[in-house]
Parts: sequence; structure tokens; C-alpha cells
Amino acid sequence: EELLELYSNIEIELKNRGVIRTSNLTGELAEYYALKYLKSWNNEMELILEPPSTKDFDIKDIKSNLSFSVKGIKGKNNKTSIFDRDNHKNELNPKKLFDYAVVVKFNYKYQIDQVYLLSWDVFLIHRNWHSTMKGWDLTITNNFKLDDKVIKLSPHSK
Repeated sequence: EELLELYSNIEIELKNRGVIRTSNLTGELAEYYALKYLKSWNNEMELILEPPSTKDFDIKDIKSNLSFSVKGIKGKNNKTSIFDRDNHKNELNPKKLFDYAVVVKFNYKYQIDQVYLLSWDVFLIHRNWHSTMKGWDLTITNNFKLDDKVIKLSPHSK
């Protein structure tokens, strides 16, 4: 009970400081850090966080209208949650739902291991169909990590 109270107090403080907006800690921290790393990647962009549960993307550049869909993964997990439920598995011409996918990979202590940025076209190459969830996700594989078209935004990018 004491640990849960501590956790609740931390969650309240993170909300008060504007770091998170919902109780989805991994997802909220991913959006927070994605915004930070995207700004350092291109300081010309005017990025805003979309309201929680906005369909298809989480961050928007109000200058260029580019959209970013953000997912966070933690620990040994290398699979994101679903990015795309609109395009069916056998869709030949998938509808573009966002301009970039951003995957923030955390260790167990919520320290950033890597931040990956993929254009929509690169997302289409690496996406995987999740038959139970009926949607597309990403898995961080060696091929994914070695793909030069997958941009690494974190300090230890190489």
C-alpha cells in the first residue's frame, strides 16, 4: 500500500508538471521525449502535442502540417502497440495516416535507450500485422536497427 501511495504521488506530480496527461506512463513519457528529441532534430518546427486519444497521430508541426505517431516501449519488450488499425492486412494502397512514426525505447528505469524516427514509407517496410489486435505494429529487430532509413534521434545514435 505504501508503494502504491508513492506511485500515485509521483503520477500526480508528473501531471502537475505537464510531463504526463493520462495514466499511461510509458505512452505519455514517449510523447514527452519524442517532442523534445524532435525539437532538437529540427528546431524550425513548431510542434504541439495533440489531445489524448487523437486518432492516428500524437504530435503535429503547425508550420508544415507534418504529423507524428508516437509509441513507447520499455525493458526487454521490442514490440510497439498498434499504430494503424485502418489499413487492412491485404490493403494494396494503404491510406497514409501520419507522416512519421516515432518509437521511444526505454530501459526498465525509463531511461532512453534510443529514439527512432521513420517516414511513412519506411514504416510500411517494417510494419508487422498483429492478427489478434487486427492492426499494424513495429518490432525493433536487428534489421530495423541497421536500416539507414530509420533515423536515430537519441544522443548515442550510432
